[in-house]
Amino acid sequence: QIMGQSIFCLVPKGHGTWSHRLYEVILVGCIPVILSDNVEPPFSDLPWDTFSVRWPMRQINNDTFPRHLRHLETTGIVQTLKANVDRHTCWFDYHSTQDSCSPLWGVTHGLRALLEKKKK
Repeated sequence: QIMGQSIFCLVPKGHGTWSHRLYEVILVGCIPVILSDNVEPPFSDLPWDTFSVRWPMRQINNDTFPRHLRHLETTGIVQTLKANVDRHTCWFDYHSTQDSCSPLWGVTHGLRALLEKKKK
């Protein structure tokens, strides 16, 4: 409930190179703030910089980090990020009915691309 009312939601590193929190955040319509230096987001073809914020884990502090997020709000960048989150939600929704926009389509497309790359 709190995530759904938030503008930004933190996505810390999980046990591996990604976290299920990323999916949760996007599905509730929150702008993901990815707090990891080595995260490999799913669906690498997506324009992640248009609907998420990346911030190095080692550079989180009580001054620069919140100031950056406020800057995104005051300059209007937040509205663009939020619109793009909403536009890309289907990639994380297993019940998506949109053609060529669902987790299943993304995974099979990614696997096909890897297979074709391996053949070359």
